[in-house]
Parts: sequence; structure tokens; C-alpha cells
Amino acid sequence: MKLSTSYLIFILLWVPFLEVKAQGLIYSPDIPVEQHRIVIDHALGGTVSEWFVELSYTPLETKNSRDVVNSVFKTGMIGNSIGILPNDSKKFYIYSTEGRLIKMVDIAKISGLPNSEGVHDMRVWGDCFVLSMTNYKVKMDNKGENILLLEEQFRYGTDSVQVGNLVWKYMRYDSLDNPTIALALNNNVVIGYSNDRAQFFFDKDTYFSPVSTPNGLSYFLPDNHYKIFELEESKINKVYDFIFPQHNLVDTSVVYNSYTDWAKKIIKQEEKIHAFDHVLRCGNYLIFKAGLYNFYGLDLFTKDFISFANIIPDQSNDYMEVFSNFPVLTDGEYLYTFMHSYSVQYSRNTCEEENHTMRKEYQDLLKQYNIILLRFKLKI
Repeated sequence: MKLSTSYLIFILLWVPFLEVKAQGLIYSPDIPVEQHRIVIDHALGGTVSEWFVELSYTPLETKNSRDVVNSVFKTGMIGNSIGILPNDSKKFYIYSTEGRLIKMVDIAKISGLPNSEGVHDMRVWGDCFVLSMTNYKVKMDNKGENILLLEEQFRYGTDSVQVGNLVWKYMRYDSLDNPTIALALNNNVVIGYSNDRAQFFFDKDTYFSPVSTPNGLSYFLPDNHYKIFELEESKINKVYDFIFPQHNLVDTSVVYNSYTDWAKKIIKQEEKIHAFDHVLRCGNYLIFKAGLYNFYGLDLFTKDFISFANIIPDQSNDYMEVFSNFPVLTDGEYLYTFMHSYSVQYSRNTCEEENHTMRKEYQDLLKQYNIILLRFKLKI
């Protein structure tokens, strides 16, 4: 069941915390800082029925047996459209939030694109999906129309985001040009680097969140920090500064000699919080990935801190899984993620053990080859 916030406050009184050495950043002292001391081990949890409402499981539509979507390499959301780039990266699929196939784009058949060009990334930029290749980028709207071929050096990427009419850009400190600028707004310095520089230690999927609906905010995640910067079009609104107990953290001052060195050492600490990634704003909640696998949520009003790994299936959803290793998306109201159809068999086994009858529409999901789209709301 849900734990009370007062219980967590009691825990905070005796747990030792550590402020880890991090990459030196210089920014205005006038920016409000909201500090949160969090005990990950005691994050809130409970059952699906206690935390989620309007939970649905919908198989992604397919037009023929050759177009099976059974993996997600990259995904993003624009309005009511969800873009999915599977692991083989040969086709790009756009679905509605009800699982209806809007458009399948065969990348090899895009006009003007060499057949040898493989897709290595997909991002949302404004109201467009952007596919990145070695020498080109392809831009299209949320219906898969108005496809435009761009040069590779065009600015879309993991290191920038457009908020309103302005562009925020991040310069990583391990760049070859050894930058003094960390974060710029339309090329104007907002955050700089100090001489106190830590080593790169975590490869983020992206440094910025999608622009949230309806408040038009984005969230910035610098390397080697347990901080989240809230961005509006023209300024930093606030810094959320998280402090965790020492046993939850990796030491961000450790120097790694190579990616191989990093991988060998970090895999031994996979349960620890390496960095923040995949941050989203959904209603009152700031949702983010901490470490290699787990998603967490902070209610910005009540300050409740939840671990989605602590929310377990129950009879209300026939013991079907909700969170796995798939990415999480939001339209500002609902959360969306995915699951493999074979996972339904595990849920059916649990139903039998619990003497509970699984509803027919869930049993029918076992016949699907495509992944399943989940949609739900957090109880506020």
C-alpha cells in the first residue's frame, strides 16, 4: 500500500547523505533552487489500482505480416502521434494514441536518399519527427507527410531543443574544443564551465526532455549531476537539486580511461544511480529515469517521491505488467509505454495461481506479433 510522506520525513532524519563531486557549472545565483533529499530505498509504491487509472492495453495495428513492430529503438510523441523506429531501423512507423497505424515510412524509398544510408537516431523537433543518418537527416510531420531531406550538420540532435521560437544548446565538457560554455540560448551563454571538471561517465539518451504539454517547458540534464534544470522559452525557471544517501550513488569524481573501462566498472554498480535520463513532465509529476533501468516520479506539489518499480500489478489489470525496459512517453495527461505480447502469458499464469479469470481481450493479446501500447493516468 501507499506509504505516507510523514513516514519518509522520519527516515530522512537519520539517513546519511552525500553531495557527490560533480562537473563544475557556473550559473546565476538568482535562479531558484529547490532541493530534495531522497531515500530511494523508501520511495513510495503500492498496487496498480492505488496509483493508476484508465489503464488500457492496445495492440499496435499492422497492415500485413511483413510489417511487424516487435521492438523499439527510438520513440517520440507529437500531439496524438507516436513515432517508433524499431531496432532494425529500416522502416519508421507512426501510430495514433489508440494504436492505429497512421503511416509506415520505408526509409530506403525516401526520394533522394542513398540506399546505403542507415538510421542511427530519431528525435522530435517542434512539430516534426527527424531521422538521423550518416550524411543526411529526414524531417516529416506527425502524419508522415511533407518529408524533407536535410544535410547532416543541421542542428537537430540530442544536444539541443527548441522551446517556443528559441533554441537551447548543450556543449559537453569532453568535446574536442574543450568548451567554456555548457548551456547556451540562441548562442548566448546561460551556464558556463568552471575549472573544476569531472570525467564523463554516463552516456545519456538525450540531454533535454520533449517540450511538455500544456506548459511549454523543457528539462535539461547535464552530465555528472543529480540536477534537473527547468527551461522555458527565454530563461531557466528553476533547478531541482537531488541529494541521495551515499550507498545509492556512484562516485562521479572517478576518472574512466575509456568507454570499456567505464562499462566494466559501472556494470558492477547497476543498481546505483548513475545519472538522470528520460525526464518528462506529466501533470504534477516530474518523471525521470535514474540509473540504468528504473523510473521515478516526483510530485512537484506534494513532494511525494515514487518508484514505478514499486507499483505492482493486481486483479484490477489482471496482473499485467506496466513498466519494463521500454521508454515512457507523455502527452501531458496520459503516460504511454509498451510491452511484448508474450508477457501476457506470465500474467495469465499469475491469474491462474490467484484463482482469477483474465478478461478475454487480454488473453487475445497473446495472438499479437506487434508490441502492445499501454496508456494510463497517475492518480493525483
